[in-house]
Amino acid sequence: MSGILLASTRRSVLAGLRSPALSLLPLGTATRAIRPNPVTTSFQVPTRTNTTVAEYRKEIRSRLDSLDKSLLRELPFDDYIKLQKRHKIASYAVAIPSFGVAVTLSSMYMAEKLPEFMGDTPEQVTQIMSLDPIVFASIASTVLGLAGAFAGSFLYRQLYAIIFSKHAKALRTRQMDFGYRIVLHRRGGSAFRHDYYGDKIKSVSDYRKWLRAQKQIEKQTIEVAEASNL
Repeated sequence: MSGILLASTRRSVLAGLRSPALSLLPLGTATRAIRPNPVTTSFQVPTRTNTTVAEYRKEIRSRLDSLDKSLLRELPFDDYIKLQKRHKIASYAVAIPSFGVAVTLSSMYMAEKLPEFMGDTPEQVTQIMSLDPIVFASIASTVLGLAGAFAGSFLYRQLYAIIFSKHAKALRTRQMDFGYRIVLHRRGGSAFRHDYYGDKIKSVSDYRKWLRAQKQIEKQTIEVAEASNL
């Protein structure tokens, strides 16, 4: 009798995992970029709204199957990880000098304009937006430096996508393949304890370990649900 009850409970749990509520397996219910690529713009996984888990997975699998397999063969996963790391380093290498150039130019401009706000005595100093001119100049230079860093990194990504369009397309396709697989096989857990977004996956071996961990999470979820129904 207890065996029949446990079997019935397991069936009800599995049915619950496919319900619209999705109370046990949070399969990315909000649109979220997966592992933004330093070269191409990050893509968005489809939002799961009123669909069941099975329907949502079917949509993800359909998108996964529609990817250009020739581009995936052109860039194996291990090569993709290495290339992504190199491009991230290159992006930083462009962003750092861009930050320095922007700060230098803004500081030169501020040094030229600041004397207009400085008086002979502290009482004669004209504040800028309720701030001391020197404080304002420091903040402005820092903000412009950050803007310069982002602009330099953005320009690098755009130039790479234009000059090496075929490689950039292969990178984006591999990124989408990886992201869809993460969403398709994820079984819950937390971003900090269970590598929810697959950030720690650096090789095919890491991906297989992640899949085993997801299966373990699913098993534990079912066991907890069964125990709560005893």
